Amino acid sequence: MDKFIQGSTVWPEGITKMHLYLVPDLEVNKELASLVRDCRAVIDRYPGIQIVPDPWLKATLQLITGVTGAQVNASTREALSDALAAALAELEPFTLSVGPALAGATGVALDLDQDLPGQRLYECYERVRAAIVSVLGDGAVEYSALPPHLTLGYGLESFDSGVVQEALRRQVRPGRAAWLLDEIWLVEVTQDVVHNQYRWLAPAHRIRLGGR
Repeated sequence: MDKFIQGSTVWPEGITKMHLYLVPDLEVNKELASLVRDCRAVIDRYPGIQIVPDPWLKATLQLITGVTGAQVNASTREALSDALAAALAELEPFTLSVGPALAGATGVALDLDQDLPGQRLYECYERVRAAIVSVLGDGAVEYSALPPHLTLGYGLESFDSGVVQEALRRQVRPGRAAWLLDEIWLVEVTQDVVHNQYRWLAPAHRIRLGGR
């Protein structure tokens, strides 16, 4: 595993970006909360990984490219929110399967399913991208966040991630959980290079699936 935020992944100072996130409600999704807690108990033993705390736990659905957060003014954000709401109005909430935990090249994440064509998360992804294009154009969706994952921790230094993966596989049982997905968050994101974290600014635009 290597440090996640370094080199080309470091944003210019003061820059923010607009992202679309899936943000779990751990009070509602008890199974998922338990899985996250069990994974953190393992990850916490490895100082080379920075754990993502509850307030910033998320899965990235789409990054908005070609513009910074400052370039997306209030009226454009409202137009984006409205377009997203219209796109997701006919897509009812659905349940994802989360897990297992994967220790990869730059961090630890929980795998998410339903990201193949014809499946629910993929449909959500396509609807979100179309809504963004309708407001900001094709240049705003040049990045693909698939396959999806819920990030649990970011690498702080170089070390063998295999030992982490083996510990997660053996000690986190069961290694999967359900996640009821019922909303998408449109947020302005900041990058904290010192603490190796991403955070977002208030207010978030929270778009409900199914128009509710």
